[in-house]
Amino acid sequence: MDGRLYYNEFPSSGVATVSETGVVCVDLRTGEVIWQKDDMMPILFGQTFNFNSPNQHGALGYLWAVNGSNWLMYDAYSGTLLVTFQNATTSPGSYNTVYGPNGEILAYTLDGTNDQLSMWNSTLAIGTQFFGYSWRPGLVPVLPWNAGIQWNVSEPKVAGDPSIGLFSYDNNMLIAEATLPGNPYPTFEDIGYNALTGAQVWVQNRTNVGWGIGGQTIPGLLGFGNTQPREGVYVFFQEETMQWHCIDILTGKELWVTKPLIDFTNSSFSIEDWPANIVNGILYAGGESGCLSAFNLTNGNHLWTFSVGQSSYTPSGTWPIFGGSTVADGKIYFTTGGHFPGEPMTRGNRLFCLNATTGSLIWSVDGWFVGANSAIADGYLTAYNAYDNQLYCFGTGPSKTTVTVPDIGVTTATPITITGSVTDISAGTQQNAVAVNFPNGLPCVSDASMSQFMEAVYMQQPMPTNVTGVPVTISVLDSNHNTRVIGTTTTNSFGTFAYTWTPNILGNYTLTATFAGSNSYYGSSADTYFYASAPPATTAPTATPVSNLATMSGLTIGIAVAVIVIIIAIAIVGLLLLRRKP
Repeated sequence: MDGRLYYNEFPSSGVATVSETGVVCVDLRTGEVIWQKDDMMPILFGQTFNFNSPNQHGALGYLWAVNGSNWLMYDAYSGTLLVTFQNATTSPGSYNTVYGPNGEILAYTLDGTNDQLSMWNSTLAIGTQFFGYSWRPGLVPVLPWNAGIQWNVSEPKVAGDPSIGLFSYDNNMLIAEATLPGNPYPTFEDIGYNALTGAQVWVQNRTNVGWGIGGQTIPGLLGFGNTQPREGVYVFFQEETMQWHCIDILTGKELWVTKPLIDFTNSSFSIEDWPANIVNGILYAGGESGCLSAFNLTNGNHLWTFSVGQSSYTPSGTWPIFGGSTVADGKIYFTTGGHFPGEPMTRGNRLFCLNATTGSLIWSVDGWFVGANSAIADGYLTAYNAYDNQLYCFGTGPSKTTVTVPDIGVTTATPITITGSVTDISAGTQQNAVAVNFPNGLPCVSDASMSQFMEAVYMQQPMPTNVTGVPVTISVLDSNHNTRVIGTTTTNSFGTFAYTWTPNILGNYTLTATFAGSNSYYGSSADTYFYASAPPATTAPTATPVSNLATMSGLTIGIAVAVIVIIIAIAIVGLLLLRRKP
């Protein structure tokens, strides 16, 4: 409630009495203990009460417990005992204690012997202060329980001695049941009452529908392990034929019966597939067979069956679904396990998440999670894992993106390498057991890698070798004030990424790396800045003088010498010619 998780240190049980006390309140998102009361009675349910008056408006949280014949009301934000309601004539339970339209606690008591039905209202028992304009529970710390009885009406006589079995929030109907003798099975007498007035609405007898889930020891269609009625109907399971029956809650008339579950599960252990749930026009049922089956709530037609798979470690040869199911956000969650884990505990149990419409697997994770102790609030699933005695919280977590680029020497002619990381910064990553193994931060990984990666991080399982990262988009705001995507890349198994790019416009840049988020993480982004200058200007090459070449004056002297040599040679030739004349 209100971002807080409450749990009993020593949970009370309908099977065995547990005398230990103690309640713990933790932050739902971080797991941090907010308060702990070792002397507080085990809580049975919580309450969010909406109060509106000329002087006061808002929602307030309370916790409720029982000590003997006294009901106890605690402040949910501190664990402080506010009110003790003395000498209650009924005990709070899932069948007769419900929430009213403003969150008030309503408790119904049916005296089948004397044909009386009464309703107790927590707001009436507490009353208001200052002329009815303010809500102040605790100003009077001890109150008589019967001061909250809002009405007590006489009912028409029925054949048996009924007790309340179901309550419908949708239609404000109470369903009670009496067991009458029959052969070979008893006759069950179901009675519908208007929950607002107590008026009897209908009576229906059901014959030849077996003994009910509790068998001959606890005969009944509604009491033991019943499914919460929703969407104008309630259902009951006939173990002997493995069939579900659907009843119109306003009239008590049967609407349809499914085919035997064994037709879809191929398991005779479907005789124990009685934990069920009704959500968004679908009836979900699963149990000892290791299968979860879905049926159309309008006509009972089979939609799909999901099998957990075979096991050589259990008597049924399957992984039994244990503790029912929870549906939220188009997904259905359930766990495998059992009443008696034994020592050593059987390995291989898991928590499953399916698409609630198609039955396709979305993810699963290792653990002996107690399904009955799972809850979903504010987008987070919490569950207790008996393998390691820890509470787990599953949900979308925050991420952190970093990015860097060279900040000197960048030009429009030189490629630069952009680097960064995307890490998981959920509260769990700050635990010493995680932080010591990932000193540079826990990398964000793809949805496909999530299950095995989380098992390795938090459950001491082997680290998978095929971990893939998350996509990163890189964009720039250039000096022309244009924003554009320059590329995409993907982080590696360490959570880091790199991308090479050459700036193509002069001036200042703002570079942004963005992780858009996934089914597992919220998105994040980071900015960095740099300036891209023009490349250095290219100058013409300077001619290099050739060594040992003659200068102009040297060349002139050389030519003159050559001419003189030529003249001398000619003179010599002429002289020789003259000597040869006779």
